[in-house]
Amino acid sequence: MTTIKISASVVTDPGAPAVNLATAIPVEAYTKIEFVLTDKTEPKKLNLGKLGTDILFILIKADLNDSDAAVKPKLTYTAGKEFSLEAPHLYLGQGFTKALGDAGIDFANLTFTFTPLTPEEIKTANDNKQTIA
Repeated sequence: MTTIKISASVVTDPGAPAVNLATAIPVEAYTKIEFVLTDKTEPKKLNLGKLGTDILFILIKADLNDSDAAVKPKLTYTAGKEFSLEAPHLYLGQGFTKALGDAGIDFANLTFTFTPLTPEEIKTANDNKQTIA
């Protein structure tokens, strides 16, 4: 048995209300999965298991989430429904992950897709002097 420790702080402006989170989830095991998607790779398929039973914690993050670029390629994943990965996604706790599974979200059939910027999107970004990832 091991413990996954999570902490986060949400602060907008000095003096504004802040929200802090610190929690620990005991788990039997965990896995970190890393892969690269580009416009030259096929979508990546994964089977993570059953939500709320096998899975108690999921963090999905892309390197593009760390970029300050104004215009980025589109990253999505499909798990029964399609989600845009415009920011990191955190699924935490047995109750929440089970509720997702009950709502038809299926992490046993997970597909990640990279959609590059179109020439039109690149031209528009360049015309507007926007940074491109």
